[in-house]
Amino acid sequence: MSPVSRAQHSRGFTLVELLVGVAILGVLLALAAPSLADFINRRRVEAVAAELATDLAYARTEAAMRAENVLIRFNSDTNLTCYSITYLSGIGTCDCRRAAGTSCGGGFSTAYELKLNQLQRSLGVTMTPSQSDNPLSFIAPRLTPSDPNFFVTVAGSRGATLMVKTNAAGRVITCSPSGSSNIPGYQTCPASSN
Repeated sequence: MSPVSRAQHSRGFTLVELLVGVAILGVLLALAAPSLADFINRRRVEAVAAELATDLAYARTEAAMRAENVLIRFNSDTNLTCYSITYLSGIGTCDCRRAAGTSCGGGFSTAYELKLNQLQRSLGVTMTPSQSDNPLSFIAPRLTPSDPNFFVTVAGSRGATLMVKTNAAGRVITCSPSGSSNIPGYQTCPASSN
């Protein structure tokens, strides 16, 4: 074979070389996929917990600005977990499972929606409040929470868990539940005082 024809013949990969490369790539992806799924779920838990902490602080600020109680009501169904931030100037309740802007509508309700957050269960993250029966209220003018030991557990489908808590003064912290270090960088949650 002449040097010119040998150079033309040796360009590219053979089918066998290509299949071996694809097989090796497939094995590497199969090994990395669970780690990547865990990483994504941890980041989603962190994002939901951060937004919830910001919204609780927002509710407390709104109670100060409006000089009236602001409520955070949690709810869930088979498709989502959610909460609404509202205030009342009389009677009424809100349901965060309704569309934004309509969660407090209907009848003689004088409840007003300030913010609504709906989290689809398909994302693999849920929010579970310590008291699902009663909403959390920030009570004006002192801005203290109605439940000084209130917390919400933000849990991922792959084991990642954080807690968003309020203390007796109404300050909000995000922490790792006792014995859980699956998301590094968070302090262990303080014990609740009864």
